[in-house]
Amino acid sequence: MKVELKKPTRELFQLVRLWRNQEPNTHRDELPITEAQQNNYYDFYVLNENRMDRKYLSIVVDGKEVGICGLKNIHDCRGDIMIHIDPLQRNRGIGKKVVFKLIDHAKKNWGIISVSGSYSWKNEGGKKFWDKICDEHGWIRVVVFTPESI
Repeated sequence: MKVELKKPTRELFQLVRLWRNQEPNTHRDELPITEAQQNNYYDFYVLNENRMDRKYLSIVVDGKEVGICGLKNIHDCRGDIMIHIDPLQRNRGIGKKVVFKLIDHAKKNWGIISVSGSYSWKNEGGKKFWDKICDEHGWIRVVVFTPESI
């Protein structure tokens, strides 16, 4: 399986919107995202290369776009990794490969020296994914606070 990271397209962001809307219970905000809202987001965050707080890439597996990844909350050479993969492509080892490719890309191209994994407190699959990565590589877990615990 060949995994590459490339510049994301508007069409891919619309696909991600559809996948996200199918799984509202895994995101902080359960409201569906409209096509117009996603286009505005794409214009504001992805096309605007002057924005330094978020960076996005498409995940391409064997020539097919299967998701997006990137960093959010970028500050002082640090950022939070985010990954969203097509539900039909999950549990194939793509996410793990993306983590290491993204870390390498972020160091070389964005000057990032430290990252953390990011997932919504509602996303049990995201928690399991990051727990497994941390266990396999001896990485430190960061406590995720829920609105109820604050």
